[in-house]
Amino acid sequence: MKTVQAGAHYTTVTVDAAEAVKFSFPSTSLSVEASGGDITVALTDTAQAGDDETITVPNGESRMFIHHRMGVDTYYLAGSGTAKLYASNMGDVNPFKGKSKWGGQSITVEPLTVTENGVYTAPTGTAYSPVSVDVQEQPWQPLQDGYSNFWFELTDDTLSPWLNFSAKNADATIDWGDGSGEVALDTLTPTHTYSKAGKYVVKVKGVTGIGTQYTAPYSGKYFSVIKNVELNSDVNALSSNAFRYCIGMEHFSSHSISLAQSTFYQCVNLKSADIVSVSNNSVPISCFGNCHSLEEYEILDNIATIDINAFNACLSLAKVQIPSTVTAIGNAAFRYSPCLSEIYIEATVPPTLGTNVFDNIASNFIIYVPVGYGETYKAASGWSTYADHILEEGQTPNRMMLAKFNSVKTDESEEMR
Repeated sequence: MKTVQAGAHYTTVTVDAAEAVKFSFPSTSLSVEASGGDITVALTDTAQAGDDETITVPNGESRMFIHHRMGVDTYYLAGSGTAKLYASNMGDVNPFKGKSKWGGQSITVEPLTVTENGVYTAPTGTAYSPVSVDVQEQPWQPLQDGYSNFWFELTDDTLSPWLNFSAKNADATIDWGDGSGEVALDTLTPTHTYSKAGKYVVKVKGVTGIGTQYTAPYSGKYFSVIKNVELNSDVNALSSNAFRYCIGMEHFSSHSISLAQSTFYQCVNLKSADIVSVSNNSVPISCFGNCHSLEEYEILDNIATIDINAFNACLSLAKVQIPSTVTAIGNAAFRYSPCLSEIYIEATVPPTLGTNVFDNIASNFIIYVPVGYGETYKAASGWSTYADHILEEGQTPNRMMLAKFNSVKTDESEEMR
């Protein structure tokens, strides 16, 4: 089972004397930490303890094995105990020690940051019994430590990132997370140069607004620097394009803020956006457009407008609940969201509906409306286009409706916008 602790990803597997485990990693290094007994690591499935092609990790110690070639490296584990396995393409977390020689290939022990995960299975038909280990990740959790936190993941060619704020208090501070300490924040565009690649949490206090990020610091190679963002209660506003094109960002959380046009546009890996309150009562134009990995988003019950393209091309979005406060839904607001199959509308008065709002979503989508208002919606301007998909809450599709859904053919050649 995969766990995430303090930024380190690892896999833990139990190895006993009766069977061994094969792990293949598409990375440059594997670290093995042994507990409960010695663990033997081999490069071939026929190697025995003591051979040149094996090395033993003593109980309570760790070793890291580096290869310097492209492709997938395979390791075989045997012994009696628990092996904690780390795989990485870069590095710095645990200060492993020592060097060795393995079949003419240098095995270097050095610090490690884990970046890989997957499902690894042992081979069949050998002395190594089939064993499958499912590697999973714990849900991301904000730190809730009173700071606004920005999780950075830096490579050798992104060592000088910066942030862009729109407003701050006089006593604002920043800590870049590399041991340089907390210092006064005397500019709205702070920058910092790190000495090495790795994962860092940047802590900020006293910032009240986030500026436009997609300019210089997040152009090109810097698009993937930010992985997660947690804003504290100091921050009350996001500028237009605040996190636009931050393709590495996976999670966002905040207190009460105002959203703006294209705030998260093209954040293709954004999985969650947990916002306590939206002060400007709107999901603005293209705010979550092209957020391909966003599976769900809570439209808060003070929202009045879902604007043009607000959730356009959210490829993973499966269900939306539109509160009774919403009075207008803009053109193509949910267009090109092919997994969207359940839409729940709470308003008894149909919101003003733009054009193409639910076009090119799941062919079998259902719009659930309040009980007693099905015919009202079917006759309303804009909503009548989707009359065949409208049911009252608690109803289920009948055979005729399902037959219509099954006959729908979508034009897959049409370009997503």
